[in-house]
Amino acid sequence: SKTIFNDAESIIHKAGYTYLFASWGFYFNDLLLDEGEYGEVIKRTQITKQHAISSGQLIDVPFENLSFGKALMLQSVNNKSYDFSEAEHCLNQAVDGLRVSGQQDKISSGLLVRGTLFRNQKDFSKSWTDIDEAREIAEYGQMRLCLTDYHLEACRNIRDQLANEDYQIIEDGETIT
Repeated sequence: SKTIFNDAESIIHKAGYTYLFASWGFYFNDLLLDEGEYGEVIKRTQITKQHAISSGQLIDVPFENLSFGKALMLQSVNNKSYDFSEAEHCLNQAVDGLRVSGQQDKISSGLLVRGTLFRNQKDFSKSWTDIDEAREIAEYGQMRLCLTDYHLEACRNIRDQLANEDYQIIEDGETIT
């Protein structure tokens, strides 16, 4: 709950940190994004990313990029501006960084978020590539919650493809019309 995260931030304030960062910051940012607080997450991640870089905690940077890119994407969709260039750049950096970190569950999260971005851009081929890779990782690691997220995103992809007048369903690299 938000109260627990706020309590945790109170504790780390005493250690000189402004916000939760790395994986705990990622989870808190996800909660804030669910509540529509895109600007708050953008502000937080700019600060925590700079802190991670200046303190040499480079393994934390992909988490900040993932939260920042997701916030930019959701804000763009919410505002109907559909300018995803900065969000795509951040999410590409996030996925690359998460691959280097080797944290399979976080790689899946990054791929699912980037797949959502590609779906919003109507680039269904790239979306399917990312979410299918997330599914493979989740199946191998027996990450059932991630598999649930995959199925939800796959349904959204199909829904959006069918809503497109000249739709093409792409499954396993094959186009089905």
